Amino acid sequence: MSDVVHALGYETLYMNINKPGREIDIHARHRLENRSIVVECKAHNRPISGSDLNKFAGILESERVKDPGISGYFISISGFTAPARLQESEFPRPRFLLLGPDEIYKQLIAGRILVTREQAVFSAANFLEADNNLSISEKPVLVAHQSGWLWLIEFTKFGITVGFSLVHASGHLVPTSAAESIKSSLPEEFRTIKIYAPRDPEEWGNEDAFSAYAQYVLQECGSITLEGMPVDNYASTARHDVEAFYIDITLEKMPTHLEERPQGNLASRGPREEVRVERLGEILTVEKKIAVLAPPGSGKSTLIKRLAVAYLDPHRRSLIDDDLPSEPWMPIVIRGRDLKISEQTTILGLIHDIPRKAEFPQLDNSFRRLVNETMRAGKALLLIDGIDEIADETARRRFTTQLRTFLAIYPSVRLVLTSREAGFRVVATDINYCCVVYRLSELTDANIYKLTHAWYAHVDPTPRGKDYIDQVVNRITDNSRVRRLAENPLLLTTLLYVQRWIGDMPKRRIILYDKAIELLLMTWNVEGHTPLNLDEVVPQLSYLAFKMTIQGEQRASYHDMEKTFLEARKEMPEVLAYVSTTAGEVIRRVELRSSLLVKAGHTIEAGRLLTSYEFRHLTFQEYLTARAIANDWIPASMDRDPVELLKQHFSDPNWSEVIVLCSTLLGRKGAELIKALVAYVNEMISSQEEENNTSDRIDTLVHVLLSCISDEAQAFPEDAEDAIDLALHFSYYTLGMYQDILTGRYGDTAKSLIIQQLSDRDAEYLIKYFQVAADVFAHETNGLDSSGISQLLTNRLQSSSLAEQLCAISFLFSLSYHLDVNDNLPISFFGGRDAVFQYVSGNVEHVCNFLIESKDEEHLVLCLIWALAWMTETVTLPDSVLLDTASTLIFWVLNKPLSQQGWFSGWVLSNIHGQLKNFGDKLLSEIDIAIIQACLRRKDKLPEFAAMGISALAIIADCIDKDIIRNYIDSVSDAADERWDKIRGSVSSS
Repeated sequence: MSDVVHALGYETLYMNINKPGREIDIHARHRLENRSIVVECKAHNRPISGSDLNKFAGILESERVKDPGISGYFISISGFTAPARLQESEFPRPRFLLLGPDEIYKQLIAGRILVTREQAVFSAANFLEADNNLSISEKPVLVAHQSGWLWLIEFTKFGITVGFSLVHASGHLVPTSAAESIKSSLPEEFRTIKIYAPRDPEEWGNEDAFSAYAQYVLQECGSITLEGMPVDNYASTARHDVEAFYIDITLEKMPTHLEERPQGNLASRGPREEVRVERLGEILTVEKKIAVLAPPGSGKSTLIKRLAVAYLDPHRRSLIDDDLPSEPWMPIVIRGRDLKISEQTTILGLIHDIPRKAEFPQLDNSFRRLVNETMRAGKALLLIDGIDEIADETARRRFTTQLRTFLAIYPSVRLVLTSREAGFRVVATDINYCCVVYRLSELTDANIYKLTHAWYAHVDPTPRGKDYIDQVVNRITDNSRVRRLAENPLLLTTLLYVQRWIGDMPKRRIILYDKAIELLLMTWNVEGHTPLNLDEVVPQLSYLAFKMTIQGEQRASYHDMEKTFLEARKEMPEVLAYVSTTAGEVIRRVELRSSLLVKAGHTIEAGRLLTSYEFRHLTFQEYLTARAIANDWIPASMDRDPVELLKQHFSDPNWSEVIVLCSTLLGRKGAELIKALVAYVNEMISSQEEENNTSDRIDTLVHVLLSCISDEAQAFPEDAEDAIDLALHFSYYTLGMYQDILTGRYGDTAKSLIIQQLSDRDAEYLIKYFQVAADVFAHETNGLDSSGISQLLTNRLQSSSLAEQLCAISFLFSLSYHLDVNDNLPISFFGGRDAVFQYVSGNVEHVCNFLIESKDEEHLVLCLIWALAWMTETVTLPDSVLLDTASTLIFWVLNKPLSQQGWFSGWVLSNIHGQLKNFGDKLLSEIDIAIIQACLRRKDKLPEFAAMGISALAIIADCIDKDIIRNYIDSVSDAADERWDKIRGSVSSS
């Protein structure tokens, strides 16, 4: 029913929201106006009665306590009984709006999700020609099916229904095999009569269209070149199969929905307790539609190429062991940067336009039939590469709105969409509605090893032994600052180029980018091309990059580039007055020599077809833009003060990386930039109560501040402290996030700030600083082997300093998380999995004792229970502390289940309940058991882990009927969750 909500003008924010005593099907906000709705959806065979309406009225009144202006909709595909409608009409003011079949139909038509009844009847009318006695029913039936909305058109003969046709929401007749499949889900009266349907698409002779299309996609996606990279002439132009440089990637699921959890829920701010690292093949087996987010250069386009090739050539699919599903999917590839979006643009139109672009227009009709039926049959795999590269935000929103409509019409289409995170936020609501969102994981050590060996095999013409390449890998992975530069394939390969050229590994991004630009323009392939003069070319390229970025463009025509270079020479005579090379020659030589600029297609200007260009990677455009601002290589009409210029773009996520790079390139002026950023963020925080939509922008800017401090930009001491403090409060923490800061110029400031806050056991924000305390401890382990780390843990855990104890516990807590989710990169820094397991198992008793001693200090308790939650994912509790620890946890989950402490206590109890099965009489009083039974009977909608805790305690009590426990679990749990499966198994074995 989300399609109907969308057609009404609302964005679906949350679905199936569990709240205490009630459940909300859909909560949505209007796209343009500041108003929200709550929606109840029913797809029953019988009309809805008044009792159902009264129940929803109660839910709506509860919501209006917090938001008096919220409206309600009750949507029922089977309609409402006459008494129910009469009941609602008698209220002086409608309690909510009713949408039955007719209203649903009207909204789907208005939203262009469904063709009209008349169009559907027209599509089916062709069958009348074959039998003059056939007639069409005047009232087609609207059917909701997993393959999309369908019109069921009945055929009668002499007044008796003898058959029917199914017309898809797009207006096309459903072919025979698909119609037969749908028939079994229809009401009984339709299962025994004839289906009037066209032949299946494979009988239409579409082989030529598929063959031409496959050849086109394999040519476009089947290989990659290393143009623009500093390698020998042959290696740069040679085409390598995409499999040569593709690595089996992993993804991390990002939370995209909200349950009602305690205020300030840590799930959105702390270590990623809901995140699991998964392989792409595993995800595609389960999920039909996913969005993959990652920074530039992370391999998003290579991922799209891999999928396109794998599903057009089964042999090449088998060349990489990435467990892609063996399905007969037809990949359909769309590149964001190629799109020109207008109000008339449709996704289907973009797909149908492929034969023209691919030079087989003679097969246009066959290709359309092939695509339409492939989509309706659920065999289409739509691959959209770089949705963020639709530079104009309005056009990007328009595209995703069309995508939602397209997927509502063709819900069986599979989708993989990629984007940078910064460009994704603008369209997140639309995409979250239809996709499960993942983040591309950073390269693991194994990935770095594989990609480095592949690079040397295909790029370096000098014979290198395995030992030499292994040494290069070790130089990257053993140095934490260098290791963080190799977080994605672009940065890793750039590192390898620079290392090969200068013989050393740069430790700062700004140096890496600078050396890469110098290497690409001047030093590489001296024999093949005359080196370019950096003093002439870099200012012109920077001026161009700035103009493109300020205009929100990633492409420029040859004419615009030539004009921009000439403009740069006029604007900066002191820099470029004596340049002898023509603007056109600069373009040609930069493209031929380095491919920093590459041809990206064609554009029409003033009736002429002109070549368009783009920077090879957006990273280079951003870096050169920052160079232009820092060196005043910008138009005289612009604000010449770099800080004032950048302040105009603080709220634009597309400028985030430019701002970070400028903070370092500006030198002392960078301190003023950080001061302005800190002031701007504080101002946004102050206004957050009035504007509910600022949290994402605050997160983005705090991350910008953190990156500036990590890159050691110059800052006034008070601003550096404020920036770090803001990051500690608002940033999305992962282990190692603050290592660059702690090892750099601001290390003492960061450490003293964290230690100071950790020393106050009653501090409201203790949990925030507890998260990052792991990095403080990890910083102290530099140079220590596993035995040294173990001894340091013992010393800190026995320290009289609360801060030192919490740093050690936070370290154990973070390592436990990475141990559980099989994230081996952080673990490898501290001795490997076996050593980390020993750290955790050897010290869990101390954490339990600390909890028992501190059971009345709620802020400290929260930190300790959270740590135990992750530690007990991999270790058991010692008998010496088991019962006292369990008693503390039981207190919180039974007395304050909606608190953060109660939530995490339930998590720990669900992990250790197997150890407690024989101690129910010692742990649970009669009052405790009565509370548990009351929760089970009422089927309270508690936060998920609190509900797990209640279920675990019911098992431990050993006096509650198993069927009651099972019914409770079934009513509150996710059937596919491994944790719940474990609890279900305990019920059966108890």
